Amino acid sequence: MSHLVVSDELTPLIQNDNANTSIQDERSGNQIEDSERNQVETNESNTPTPLPLRAVSIIMLLRAMNPLAFEIIFPFINQMVLEVGVVDNPEEVGFYSGLIESIFSLVSLVTADHVGRKPIILWGTLAMALSTAFFGMSKTLLAMILTRCIGGATGSVWVATKTVMGEYTDRTNQGKAFQLITVAYRTGQILGLPLGGLLAHPERNFSPFRSRFWVENPFALPCFVSAAVAIVSVILGYFFLDETLKPKEKRYNNFESSEATDIDNHGGSSLKEILTPQVVGLLLNNTLMCFVSEVLFAL
Repeated sequence: MSHLVVSDELTPLIQNDNANTSIQDERSGNQIEDSERNQVETNESNTPTPLPLRAVSIIMLLRAMNPLAFEIIFPFINQMVLEVGVVDNPEEVGFYSGLIESIFSLVSLVTADHVGRKPIILWGTLAMALSTAFFGMSKTLLAMILTRCIGGATGSVWVATKTVMGEYTDRTNQGKAFQLITVAYRTGQILGLPLGGLLAHPERNFSPFRSRFWVENPFALPCFVSAAVAIVSVILGYFFLDETLKPKEKRYNNFESSEATDIDNHGGSSLKEILTPQVVGLLLNNTLMCFVSEVLFAL
């Protein structure tokens, strides 16, 4: 008997069809609103965000400095090795010029980003500018190698510039931004080679440079030009480029506490997780392409 009473108490005495219909209508309306909101968000996400032109232009200029400094010595390095007396036999020039050229890239492998994006980019570019300028005035093999080592030690600049470009953009415009990074790199390469050949031995081709300094330092002018452009890019970056790497505590404020704890516990992706077969294949492909390109160029 008590069971029947409980059942009767839980069962509505009068069925309210209007109330049920109202609840169903309200649920349907909420579903329609959610669907419309999701559609609007999808459309907005597909609209490319305008690129920050000032920041992108400065990043491109800074990015072009590394290949410019690397390539500018190629047209005259063999002649420089002979004229400064590193070797007497012209047949030995290839070994020493190759050593001087490759040391720049070799030392680039040991650098990393630990103190923020902007300091790495600006100090690295400034160090590269000074090393390039002093390379043009080098008189010994040791001086050539040391100055190229200093320039190569700034190799993390190119990593930091790509990172900054990614942090200045979002998924809607990053493809275009990274294409501009490649354009900047190739521009530095394209300008470096003719500048190195055109400006070497300026005392022979340009009357204002017919002085003792340029006679004693015939390969200084192309290096000075490269250094001057790099210093201008550093000045522009100092005043107009913002630091994109926020302090650790500020970055964690953008996450829920559980997510921040998860980041602390896991510490990001491991190298093993990053080096998937697809990534390894791309790295090997790029390495072989660069190797073949440099071999053909050296010939």
